[in-house]
Amino acid sequence: DKFGSSTIFAHIHTIHCTDETISQVLEIPVGTMVYRIQRIFYSGDNPLMFLNNYLRMDFFPNLDRWTEQFWDLYPFLVQHYNIQYQGCSEYISAVSADLVDAQILHINPGVPLLNSRRIARCNLGPLEYAVLRIRTDVMELCITMGPNLESNSLN
Repeated sequence: DKFGSSTIFAHIHTIHCTDETISQVLEIPVGTMVYRIQRIFYSGDNPLMFLNNYLRMDFFPNLDRWTEQFWDLYPFLVQHYNIQYQGCSEYISAVSADLVDAQILHINPGVPLLNSRRIARCNLGPLEYAVLRIRTDVMELCITMGPNLESNSLN
């Protein structure tokens, strides 16, 4: 893409959902098996952000066979599972990098990060719950509400 970023690691595996928030968002009982997609986005050798996406297994059968075979989740799901994306809510806050963040993102613990929690819906119901950790020293977040009125981006 135009920013030179690429997904270096995209792994899909199944886990028991033990998190109350994820269960509530996905509208499933605690303990239900879900897909967790873990992705790290890089620019060159620099990790920019990492994502944990949680999806219902009953909506996306055999999704785990596609490990490391897609870049953009929503278009992939539209194409392969014929869903209709209906929108999302994103909750953004500041956090300090913990030890896991620091190791994945090649930064020191305590460095400020953006923490984004996304809840997306599709025609089947809850599409995903996602948690993103975004480096603030190399990334900028642009939020557009309504039609994009700019002819060019600022970057």
